[in-house]
Amino acid sequence: MTTFSPRRGSNAVRTASGALLGLGYGVAVPWFLTARPLWLLAVAAGYGGVAAALLVRSRTESGGEETDRDGENAGENRSQGT
Repeated sequence: MTTFSPRRGSNAVRTASGALLGLGYGVAVPWFLTARPLWLLAVAAGYGGVAAALLVRSRTESGGEETDRDGENAGENRSQGT
């Protein structure tokens, strides 16, 4: 989400959100494969749609700017903390 704001994210927040997302997948996938609740499929489709839309938006907002090897805007200097 920090892509759409001037502030930078912290590694602790990224790690915690990644762990929670992994936990969610770890619980949801076996549950879906055994019980097949349709609402869970709807949640997954909605999540995927929102993620895809935000990815497209972040790519189009960068315009024709140069990007580094990771696809980040080259002028952002995220690794230097500026």
